[in-house]
Amino acid sequence: LARLENNYRRNEDLHAKQLVSTEVFQQAKYDYEQQKAAWDLARLDLQYTDIRTPIGGVVAERLVKVGNMILPNQPVYRVTGLDPLIAVLHVPEKQLPRLRVGQDARLNIDALPDREFSGRIERISPVVDPATGTVKVTVETRDPSGLLRPGMFARIRIVYDRHENAVLAPKEAILAEDRESAVFVVQDSLAVRRFVTVGFINTTHVEILDGLEPGDTLVTTGKSSLKDSTSVEIVAAREKRR
Repeated sequence: LARLENNYRRNEDLHAKQLVSTEVFQQAKYDYEQQKAAWDLARLDLQYTDIRTPIGGVVAERLVKVGNMILPNQPVYRVTGLDPLIAVLHVPEKQLPRLRVGQDARLNIDALPDREFSGRIERISPVVDPATGTVKVTVETRDPSGLLRPGMFARIRIVYDRHENAVLAPKEAILAEDRESAVFVVQDSLAVRRFVTVGFINTTHVEILDGLEPGDTLVTTGKSSLKDSTSVEIVAAREKRR
């Protein structure tokens, strides 16, 4: 390009002095402008060699190697955003009335058993998957500590209601009788059957709405073989109060 530009400028001066023909001058001008257009296109192509990610994050996977030819629309990197992290749940449709955007969630990570992370419901799908009968729920969480990683397995509990100062009984103390629930309460060395009204249930405890008082001693082992007012001996008593 520089050589053709010098040649064009020289012929321009000579043409102005009528020392070269118009044909020679026009050819020099044409050669220079043609090379200048090719140079501009090459510079434009060079600008597109910078690959920019549309989101903030880290490169999780590289799909090309140095020297590879890149085709249009070919994926070259996989970028993972870390702030926030999202978890996708498929919740049974019968739980849908209890869910709303903004609800708190608690995340327990198998790889980090001693930590619990907080999150919130960010999105709830407007449709139910007819194949599974579930609703897609997206939970968002932020982790300033940097311990969470994309791909970790999490167990998520969505907090949709709160009962303060609830009376709890261990699940192993509950007897299911038809549609009723009962427990054996130890009173004066006797196992007394008492019907109870249960509320929320989690993996370890049952909320007792009626029938028990905080501090009652319950039978948790061998209850299925007991009868009402059977004499019992307490081997180890554990106060179940929360």
